[in-house]
Amino acid sequence: VTQVSDSVLNNISPYFQFPEWVINPKPKNNYNFNKKEKSFAQKIDLNKADAEQLQKVYGVGAVLSKRIIDYRERLNGFLTDEQLYDVYGLENAVVKRIIEEFTVKEKPLIEKININKASASDIAILPFINFQLAKEIVDYRYLHEGINELEELKNIEGFPIHKFERFALYLTVK
Repeated sequence: VTQVSDSVLNNISPYFQFPEWVINPKPKNNYNFNKKEKSFAQKIDLNKADAEQLQKVYGVGAVLSKRIIDYRERLNGFLTDEQLYDVYGLENAVVKRIIEEFTVKEKPLIEKININKASASDIAILPFINFQLAKEIVDYRYLHEGINELEELKNIEGFPIHKFERFALYLTVK
């Protein structure tokens, strides 16, 4: 390609300097498509994993492992593996790799918020609900004289329907 003979290249190559990441690149994940999926028992509990364990997953460094742990603490523990998708900056491919190694084994005890009795401030404490959405929920509740089932939340303008399953983990109508 360079049309430099091997003998000349061998003589001048000691003078080349390359960054560390070129000389010693991180090994890429060569997926073995015949690889068996880990069983529930083989996976590490996502609610007990430390930063060091999380960082063994390709794509998770110190910053992302801290974000995962901080978000877990904010939730008082993950209820489902899919809550990883809500961690800021965590790409879907990385979440899938994490879920291959970790899973929620021990779910935390969560006291569900009664959507028909809670104030907007109470609802807004959930990490995925901002105050504006909480206010919209309360306004909808007053307008319709209560909420009979959580599915009604999908009728609220601006409600993130794709996150409904995660909302349902923390809310109740009774």
